[in-house]
Amino acid sequence: MLRMRNGFAALLVFLSPLAHAGAGDPFDGARWLQHVREDLLPWWTQPAAQGKPIGQFPTFRCHDGRAYDAAKPCDELAKAPAWIRSELGRDYVRMQARQVYAYGMGFHLTGDPALLKLAEAGVRDIRSRALDPATGSPVTYWQNGQGLPAVELRNAQDVAYAGAALGVWYYLTRDAATLADLDRLHRHLMSYFDAAAGRMKWTLAGPEADKAELVAQLDPLNAYMVLVTPLLPDEMRARWQADMRRLTGAIRSQFCSADAPRCAGTLGDAAASQPGARHNDFGHTGKAFWMTWLAAEQTGDTALADWAREQGRAVLRDAYVQRNGSWARRWTANGVQPGNDWWIYAELDQLAATLAQRGRGDAAWLARTWPYWFDHFVEAGVPEVWGSVSPTGEPDRNELRQHQWKNGYHAMEHALVSYITAESLAGKPAQLYFAPSAKGAALPAYYYGGTAAQPRIETRKGGKVLVADIRLPAPADTPDAVVSLPPPTADVPPGTPVALTEENAAAKLLGEWEGVWLAPAAGGEGRLTIRFEAIDSGRLQGRLSAFDTGMDERTRDIPINTELRFENGQALVSDSSGKPFAVRYTLRRDGETDRLDWTDRAQGYLLQMRVSRVQR
Repeated sequence: MLRMRNGFAALLVFLSPLAHAGAGDPFDGARWLQHVREDLLPWWTQPAAQGKPIGQFPTFRCHDGRAYDAAKPCDELAKAPAWIRSELGRDYVRMQARQVYAYGMGFHLTGDPALLKLAEAGVRDIRSRALDPATGSPVTYWQNGQGLPAVELRNAQDVAYAGAALGVWYYLTRDAATLADLDRLHRHLMSYFDAAAGRMKWTLAGPEADKAELVAQLDPLNAYMVLVTPLLPDEMRARWQADMRRLTGAIRSQFCSADAPRCAGTLGDAAASQPGARHNDFGHTGKAFWMTWLAAEQTGDTALADWAREQGRAVLRDAYVQRNGSWARRWTANGVQPGNDWWIYAELDQLAATLAQRGRGDAAWLARTWPYWFDHFVEAGVPEVWGSVSPTGEPDRNELRQHQWKNGYHAMEHALVSYITAESLAGKPAQLYFAPSAKGAALPAYYYGGTAAQPRIETRKGGKVLVADIRLPAPADTPDAVVSLPPPTADVPPGTPVALTEENAAAKLLGEWEGVWLAPAAGGEGRLTIRFEAIDSGRLQGRLSAFDTGMDERTRDIPINTELRFENGQALVSDSSGKPFAVRYTLRRDGETDRLDWTDRAQGYLLQMRVSRVQR
């Protein structure tokens, strides 16, 4: 942090009495477990959710939880939008798989054996009924007892998401027979890869075969590959990692190749690249960078991982709505579309949470977006979460809580990632439950690995479970956003970080800036204005005002007079004791707006400042 004459730490005095996260705070892992037990699981443990027979989960359900009945449809299904009504009577395997995920990860978080048995019933049904004996391809949906469509007409996304059920079951149990079925499904899915085009086809044959869809490359990673690959036997793991390289290569080179942090949902014509086109939203883009980052780390591609991580962070910058601390839905020609869908919001939170596990400064996003989730997507006494909220934060209470694209997957994954992250930020292990079929199985904390203490068997009503306390590496005190800045050049593409050097510091810093300061652990935030006036004899001079501190008259027009020097490509200032430390600047050019971010620790709290240039 820049040190001001008379002590910039005065800005933080008001924070010191505040307590750290409490039982009702999202930064306490207990809050996420409560969310799972009280908000999410009550919808999925209703008898109507479990299917007849149990395991054949219904795709469509009414507001009161009843499954769709063609003879007596409830009003909300009979009068649903046309895109829902046209598919009533179908039971989608992808949604059955997502419900398996919800039960499986519900068990993972709570240790309830009844949830594990529901997950097992869904997996057993998919394995026995849905998988084609010749190819391993899963049917897309059941209608009147018939599995449709034909193998060659099933799209890559639906095939991938059927694999989510097998993947989560293998993750929890290491069942060899399930893995064999998943690998057959995976081999079949990778037959969609068109080497000449360098990407996955949409279907194997038919009029849509050559559609270029981001989700055809992305969802195999997202549905099961990133989760399962680290747990595979050596030969299989090497083969899957090679497939990861093909998929992430297609994402990087074809769908997310723009200089700006944007991914095209589809390719093929000019309209597909326009704001509002199919899958051109912050959810698919954020997930593409998140999955590419994690997959690249597994394959050892450091350059790709660094690129994807930084692009993901740039997406969050663009999607963040400062006025209410939420995420926007998509970009537009003139900015962003506020309001959001539950799944997009969850994906962006999960990207931010993963960043925060590596560098605490990124928890600044979560200090506002986590509470917004509870305040707007969750309603006491209403099981599950609302599907969308308006720009003013109002949920659409007429929307179905379950249909052919909404099931338990996204909200449960959001709770799982948030729980692991909250515990990591608090310096505590995540307590997670498994049911492995053999001793000595690796017990990771979802995508994040970690070190499991000696696992132990606990007896619960309904069976015995294996519980492990899994500790992740401690997050760095400063974010790794700008540890590896590229050297400055005369022609820097939009959205690219620019290093601050002795040669360019004056041109990059001097001028007026305004933005926000955030103290995530304390829940503090406010406006910030800065004027950097001069760099003279190695000192940076100017004035700063910080608002909403609770002591505003003492935090207006504060003089800045701090040493600024550069060593090994890093900007350095000195703290109050004279000890030099690195200041992690990121200066980005986004259209015509330069941005400057930095993070530091003061009085035990992280303080993050984000400003945009107002005037040079």
